Amino acid sequence: MATGTCLTGGDPRLDEFTSVKTIFGSRSGPDAKVFVSLPVIANPLTSTSGFSWSGPTSESISIKVSQRDNGVYKHWINGTISVPDRRSFGRYSLMYKGKVIADITIRAEDKPQRPLNFSWYSYASGYIKLTWVSNFNGGPEQIFTLSSKEERNWRVVKNLTDPGEGNTGFYDLGPLTSGRRYWYQLESCNRIGCSSRPAEVNVTVRGVSTDSREPLIKTIYIAVGVLAGLSVLLLTNFGVYKFAVNRGIQLGSVIQPTKPTHLRNMDFLDLANTEGITENTEQTQSTTDSQNVSEHQDNQYVELKPVRDRLYSSLNDL
Repeated sequence: MATGTCLTGGDPRLDEFTSVKTIFGSRSGPDAKVFVSLPVIANPLTSTSGFSWSGPTSESISIKVSQRDNGVYKHWINGTISVPDRRSFGRYSLMYKGKVIADITIRAEDKPQRPLNFSWYSYASGYIKLTWVSNFNGGPEQIFTLSSKEERNWRVVKNLTDPGEGNTGFYDLGPLTSGRRYWYQLESCNRIGCSSRPAEVNVTVRGVSTDSREPLIKTIYIAVGVLAGLSVLLLTNFGVYKFAVNRGIQLGSVIQPTKPTHLRNMDFLDLANTEGITENTEQTQSTTDSQNVSEHQDNQYVELKPVRDRLYSSLNDL
């Protein structure tokens, strides 16, 4: 509840920041009465003698003042209006020293008025919220009857309490079938009867997924994909590493080239010739084959050096 501005003087005035009922319904008769409470602000409230009512039966209205919200400048002006016959229905004005502070209306009891702004919105997949604004209750206490249409007949879903004239009522429905169309009606009723015609809405439920696990599932899929890609990259680099090792490349240290085999064989041949050893045709052919193999190994050493360098770079990137 909002509070008004503290007054340091001046006449009382209506507290416009406080909810107030200004329309009343009543039956007529010797004991029929309407009780009215209006919020006013004044500092100080000098005297109650300046207050008066103006209306069809203003001479019979009692006036009392009470403090509200523990505020020295906030007060209730309470009145009891007698309604002995139908001539007592109409508009009444609360006045202070001849100046109008507020108006109220007393009507004959009747059926309540139709609820206002009956609408809906979806807040989750298969769930909707119905909303409406309470209208004048006709005098007696009213309730709201919510019904749904099944084929050609209306079935009562729930009887709902009145949130108060001008206030908003709510009701949740679900789970409902996605894509299906529903019809609902709302009518206000009191002991005299129901509103002249109900308020109606039709609803088509949307099939929007609201699974709270969906973001987590997507995150898991992405993480698994990334891990699979890293695994493939690691296995590929490991395969290159094994291949390089098998070819005689040692990682983590500088590879010193060794003397080619055919040169060592030539040293051996020179020694053999010095000692007078003569090689036969098969030995000569074997030496030639060895030279070819050695040359091939030397070429592989030269070709694998760039592979080793690229492998170092890949491992550093990881």
